[in-house]
Amino acid sequence: MCNRTAIAIHGGVMMCDLTAVEIKQYEEALRKSLEAGYATLKKRGGTSLDAVEAAVVALEDCPTFNAGRGAAFNCEGGHEMDADI
Repeated sequence: MCNRTAIAIHGGVMMCDLTAVEIKQYEEALRKSLEAGYATLKKRGGTSLDAVEAAVVALEDCPTFNAGRGAAFNCEGGHEMDADI
């Protein structure tokens, strides 16, 4: 049996006119989210649902994203809303 772990996240970033600094902030936030999920699986022995929750909470707690906070404006000026768990 193969023992591999994969985690995929989606931060909902609209790449409209972002500066290099802003891109780095988004990438750092996404990295922290992945690390939170991975740590839950590997270091704490959590379930896959626990890992998803940890990754989502990391994005919700990050001011760079508005995860869990409602709709966001998209590049066309409309609103988009996404679901999490």
